[in-house]
Amino acid sequence: MGDRHMLDNEARILISSIAGSFMVQESWSRAWRLYLRYLQLRGLLPEQMKDTPLHTLGPFVQFCIRNEIGAATIANVLAAIRACLRQAGVDPATIPSNRKLAVPRRDRARKPRP
Repeated sequence: MGDRHMLDNEARILISSIAGSFMVQESWSRAWRLYLRYLQLRGLLPEQMKDTPLHTLGPFVQFCIRNEIGAATIANVLAAIRACLRQAGVDPATIPSNRKLAVPRRDRARKPRP
């Protein structure tokens, strides 16, 4: 098994313990895989999830913006990554917020409220 596959498997186990429905688990797994692919492209794959370099979240957000991923999708991906990292044992105070990462705000103009 490759490193990324082992991390993906570890994430699936952690996600299944915190996420509710199967669809939420699949969505969070896709978000985590996107982040793992980004880390692999940069050569920064950690040994375990708890060793994930948090300084890569800022460049990851910029990578998502350059690839024209929507603001709401970026926020959801980061929320899933944060939940996985918290479950893996990373201190929540060390994980940067969306505001610190300069995640663009979702434009809700002329759209119904959720």
